[in-house]
Amino acid sequence: MHAEERAARIRMYEPQTVPGLFQTEGYIRELFRQVRKSPQEIDNQVAERLDRRKVLLKPDPPIVWAVVDETALSRLRHLPHEVAREQLEHLLTIAWMPHVNIEVVPISCGLHACMNGPIVLISIPGRGEVAYCEGMGSGRLVTDDQAVLDVECRYDPMRAEAHSPRHSVQVLSDLLEML
Repeated sequence: MHAEERAARIRMYEPQTVPGLFQTEGYIRELFRQVRKSPQEIDNQVAERLDRRKVLLKPDPPIVWAVVDETALSRLRHLPHEVAREQLEHLLTIAWMPHVNIEVVPISCGLHACMNGPIVLISIPGRGEVAYCEGMGSGRLVTDDQAVLDVECRYDPMRAEAHSPRHSVQVLSDLLEML
């Protein structure tokens, strides 16, 4: 997504998977293997997704607030051990970057306003806020100010249900120990 490259701030919520910017190669391969893509398609998707991660390592990276549903993390326990371990270790490494905050929404919060799909809110200098809402195999960029505000009005209360970044790091560490 080109907007990520220009972003000053990225806020995201992921209900089912580890956020794309944070995925390891093994995790990406497992994910796309489930949708029965050809080996070439998988290789292309892996390369594309890994390339997106460069935004986190830029000299002036965006501030990133990533909220992940606990169910997405729980699924890691059912992947091959080395894939799950590598993914959790990678998340913990990213969580300690000064410009990245990871928050986990506990299953115990019940239903919330963002249950129906991933959301990305991007602040672009000189442009303002845009949103990207994803569905099964497709997504749409939202640029209308009122529509972006509507997305924010769903995101903010859901984020209030999340564990703090410090507690979320502990959740990730606990999951890693359980492997």
